[in-house]
Amino acid sequence: TPGTSTAPVLVIYDPVVAKGAIVPGQTINDIPWKVMFSLPLPSRPELVFAGNFDPNVPGDEIGIVRAIVPEDGADAGDVTRVVIYKQTSATPDGTAWEEHQIRDFSDKWERVAVGNLDKTGGDDVAFVDTDAGNFAVYEPAANFRKITDEGSVKKPWKDVAFGQYLKGGNHEMLAVRTADPPLNAFTIWEYSGGSLSNDKGDKFDPGPRVVFTGDINGSNDDVEAIMVRTCSGNCRRLIVRNDGSDGIIKEFSDGLTLDTDNGWRTGAAGDIDGDSRDEIVIIRSDKIRIYADAHNSANSSDINTSTDREHVFIGDLDRNGYISGPVIGSTPGTVEKTVYLGYKDTGTIRLQNVSTQDPIPFTAQSNAGWLSVSPLAGTMPGASGTPVELTYQIDATQLQAGQRYVGAIIVSNTNGGLNVANSPYNIAVTIDVVLPPFGAVPDGAVAFYHPCSEPLEERTLDFQIVGYPGNTFTAQVTSVAGAAAAGALQGDFFLGEVTSSGVVLTDR
Repeated sequence: TPGTSTAPVLVIYDPVVAKGAIVPGQTINDIPWKVMFSLPLPSRPELVFAGNFDPNVPGDEIGIVRAIVPEDGADAGDVTRVVIYKQTSATPDGTAWEEHQIRDFSDKWERVAVGNLDKTGGDDVAFVDTDAGNFAVYEPAANFRKITDEGSVKKPWKDVAFGQYLKGGNHEMLAVRTADPPLNAFTIWEYSGGSLSNDKGDKFDPGPRVVFTGDINGSNDDVEAIMVRTCSGNCRRLIVRNDGSDGIIKEFSDGLTLDTDNGWRTGAAGDIDGDSRDEIVIIRSDKIRIYADAHNSANSSDINTSTDREHVFIGDLDRNGYISGPVIGSTPGTVEKTVYLGYKDTGTIRLQNVSTQDPIPFTAQSNAGWLSVSPLAGTMPGASGTPVELTYQIDATQLQAGQRYVGAIIVSNTNGGLNVANSPYNIAVTIDVVLPPFGAVPDGAVAFYHPCSEPLEERTLDFQIVGYPGNTFTAQVTSVAGAAAAGALQGDFFLGEVTSSGVVLTDR
C-alpha cells in the first residue's frame, strides 16, 4: 500500500470455505474464509483480473498489472508490466501458482476487461490507459497476440467491456470515449476474421466514463450496455442501451440523473437475487445502490457503506453455500443457574452432530472444580439420530454465597479422520450462589381417606426441611385454627436459629 510499510502482495482467497476447519477470526457475516495463496510482489498491483488464458490448464488464470521496477530489467520507456499466473497442477486446488506470461508496456493501464470474442479457446483481455486515451486488446493464449489498439488524445477512450450485445455470432467489445457528436461516444466493436471493426454505437455529450454489461431482461441471448458518466446539472448520468430486440424501460433508455455531485463513479451487473435476471449495482464513496428489478422498474435501494468509488464486483462466491462438515451442537447451548450454598444441583445436556450424518466419538470434561460431567466419553449421533445425554453436577458445598462462578464443559472429537469444524466445543456454565431459603418440601401435604370410617389407620407424611446446612430448627403440630391465625399475621417472616442463648433471627 503506498505510503505505508505494508509490502505489495498478491493474495488469493477462498471467500466461502465449503468444508473443513474454520480459522478463528476469519469469518464475515458468520461465513468462514481463508487464504489459499499469497505471493510477494516488487510493486503494488494496480489491476487484478482473471480469465481462461491457458485452455490446457483447468480453471482460470489470474493476471495483474503493476508498475515496472528496476529489477524487472524492462526496456527503456516501458512503465507497466502485465503478469499472468497459472496453477501448477493438472488437478488444481488454488494453492500453487507460477508465472505463465509476462508482457511490458509503455502504456499505464488503468482499466481492464476480460471476454471471449469468438467464444472458443482462451479468453481475450482489453486494457485502457484513460490518461493517454488508448486501449488495446490481446489474446494471451496465442502468445499475447495483439488483436487491435486505438488511441486519441482529443477523443480519449475511457473504458471497455465484452458481451453478446448483438444477437447471434461472436461476442462484441463495447468501448466508451469522450467524443463530440456526430461521432459515437458509445461504440460497438464486432469481431470477425481475427480483427475488430467499429461502425455502430450511440452519441453522448459528454461521453460515458464507465461501461459494463448485464442481461437485465434475462433473455439469455444478448446483454445490455450500462454506462455511467459525469456531467453538470441535471444531466442523465446512468444510461442503458441494447440492440433494440429485448427492449428496456424508458427510465433507463432516457437515463437517470442520480445525484448532481457526480459521486456515482462505477457499477456492475449480476444476478444477486437469483431470479435469472441481472440487477444493476452502482457505487459512490458512501453508498451502494441496487436496481433489483431493472427489467421493469427504476426503483432502487441503497446500502450506506464506505467504498473506494472505483471497484465493485458481483459473483456467485458461495455457489451452493457454506457446507461446514460435522458440527457439534448441544441443547442447551449454555447453562445459567442459581444454586443454593451447601447444595448440589444436576442437569442434562443433549449432544448431536447437527450438520451431517456422521457419528462423532467424543470426550467430555470440566474446567472447574465445582463442576463435573458424566459420561466422560461417548459417541454422539448424526443429524437424524437421537441425541446422547450428558449429566452435569454443580457442587456448591464449598462455594461462597453472593458470588458468580463461570466454568465450561469441553466436548472434543476423538476421531482424527473426522474434520469437526468446532471441536473442541465449549458449553459455558454460569452459576450464581445464594443462601437457601428456610422451608419444607413439600410445603403442604394431605392424607386422604376413602372411605372415611373409624378407625382410621395411621399414616406418615414426609417433609424435607431445607435451608442453610448446619442450622437448627424446631417443629410443632398445631390446630387448623392455630395455623389460620398464624397465616393472618402481617409483616416479614424471618429465619430463626435456636442457640444456647436464645433464638437468632435472620432475613433468610
